[in-house]
Amino acid sequence: MLILDKKKDIAVLHALGANKKLVKRIFLTEGLMISLFGAVFGLTFGALICWLQQEFGLISLGSGDGSFIIDSYPVKMKVLDFVYVFITVFVIGFGAAWLPVKQISKKYLEQKLA
Repeated sequence: MLILDKKKDIAVLHALGANKKLVKRIFLTEGLMISLFGAVFGLTFGALICWLQQEFGLISLGSGDGSFIIDSYPVKMKVLDFVYVFITVFVIGFGAAWLPVKQISKKYLEQKLA
């Protein structure tokens, strides 16, 4: 979607002297930055939710009548889980950015700026 929305910007970059390779690198970098920001934000938010569950037991197991040994759902944060999620988001984000960038053709670069 990013490339379809930015056809005119691609033409402007080309008119300013950017070649096809530079335009592709710009859009790939932008897509990766969006993915990485989303991954960092999501992991931070997820860690906060897990910490709140550990400390305050936001989600309880039942009615509190003592039928369970523990009162709330247990959670445990593991660094390796965060690493796996980050790598997965990076790989999917790279693919989602690379596939459209690979489709930038000469027609986008030479579009009229009218």
